Amino acid sequence: MAEKSSGNVLAVSLLAGTVGVLIALMFAPRSGRETRRKIGLATDDLRDKTSDSLDNAQASLQDQLGHAKAIKNRLSVAMQKRYDNSNSNNSAESNSPILTSWDEEV
Repeated sequence: MAEKSSGNVLAVSLLAGTVGVLIALMFAPRSGRETRRKIGLATDDLRDKTSDSLDNAQASLQDQLGHAKAIKNRLSVAMQKRYDNSNSNNSAESNSPILTSWDEEV
């Protein structure tokens, strides 16, 4: 859910920045050369900010992927233990829940 929120913030920020640049260009009495230079600087700044945002998003996704893999591994171990217990005909343990608490596994 946080990824959707940060994606929306990024999209709104980019749109607002673009609108701001266009408004500034419409009302700025500058020469063509100066205007092109300013557009180039604004483009470079936008490229840098976008690159930083993408790097942050990628790092966040990698963290979430690592977390999901850890949960999958813990669940796999718990399921294997449950399977092994059921094969050994240990009815007391085979009736126990696979996970006693989700928070313990997460």
